[in-house]
Amino acid sequence: MVPVDLRATILVRGLAYERNLATETGALKLVILGEASGSSSRDAVAFDTKVRSLAERFTVGARAIRSRRVTFVNPAQAMTAIREYDADAVYLAAGLESAASSLGDRLISDGRLLMCGSSTAVGRGCALSVEVHDNRPRLVVDLDRARRAGRNFDARLLRLARVVQ
Repeated sequence: MVPVDLRATILVRGLAYERNLATETGALKLVILGEASGSSSRDAVAFDTKVRSLAERFTVGARAIRSRRVTFVNPAQAMTAIREYDADAVYLAAGLESAASSLGDRLISDGRLLMCGSSTAVGRGCALSVEVHDNRPRLVVDLDRARRAGRNFDARLLRLARVVQ
């Protein structure tokens, strides 16, 4: 698995290559889901810490980046928190892959993008993740899922990624 700092950097910077997110107005809002304790909690905390650091020096288009960590209890509770925050994208911490399908389908209907800590969730609800390939990190994009959520990634990004259809 790609270390969380690098994973966060790649995923957040990759959002700048999504044409709609980069041109919308207001802050880009990201919800980070992890359980109250355990490995998904540690992943969510580390991811959020890195996102906040990136937000100090990086934007998506002209949009500042804001994040909110939410304790994951179940998909319905998570969707309530995501909608209340009006998140553009959601990060599902490594260890919560079993929730990707249910969350991914609900997020698509809202036009929100699901990013996952584990690349095994791509194709099972998650639209974006990062994997190790030839000892290097590589973005993984479920292009069909991203498009169904109304997202349109730049071809320059897709050439560097493994695209799942």
